[in-house]
Amino acid sequence: FRHGQCGPQGRDLRFQSAAGEELKYEVEQWNPTGESLVWVHVPALSSDKIIMRWGDPNAAAPPYRTDGTVWSSVLGNWHLSSNQDSSPQGTHMSAVGTVIDSSGVIGGAKYFDNSYLGASNESESHFDHYDKITAHVWVRREGWRENWQAFLSKEGESNKGWQLRRYNNQNKLSFTVRGTTAGDDVTTGAYDIPDDEWVHMVGVYDGTRRRVYAN
Repeated sequence: FRHGQCGPQGRDLRFQSAAGEELKYEVEQWNPTGESLVWVHVPALSSDKIIMRWGDPNAAAPPYRTDGTVWSSVLGNWHLSSNQDSSPQGTHMSAVGTVIDSSGVIGGAKYFDNSYLGASNESESHFDHYDKITAHVWVRREGWRENWQAFLSKEGESNKGWQLRRYNNQNKLSFTVRGTTAGDDVTTGAYDIPDDEWVHMVGVYDGTRRRVYAN
């Protein structure tokens, strides 16, 4: 792939599933002299590939690249090269404590040292979803700060809130959803979260059962 084969800012880029369905995308960074960063929303994989097309000099950039509708089906989407939410919800985060820019598996990341990114209280109810929810995040940790340490959460107790977090004082990942009839926590079982390695953490609640995945 050569940037020079595309229109300005990659406006003629298009992505498709193997079945030919157009896949919406967001350009986080366009760098004609180096690497660019493009996020493609793939609702489901029907095969092990997606198709990228380019080379139409008359094509205009699709509106979804900038209006947030790429992520219209999610509660929030943060790439962490900034504190901005890429979804139409616009739940931008603010640093509490010292949060340092860093490098992630893909693009930017944040380094937290007894600090975090948080949304305003006005956004709190937006994340009250207890019928069905999926939360996921990439994490690389250096030791533990506390028991039940949270990686991604809508804080709360007393039958409110959810947390993708450490399981008690163990090297396990757990997913807690309050106020439901299912068990309060579920863990990754035999899997231990390693030190100094990137781990893709996912918590899923389908209304009946919790599931938690790592990598």
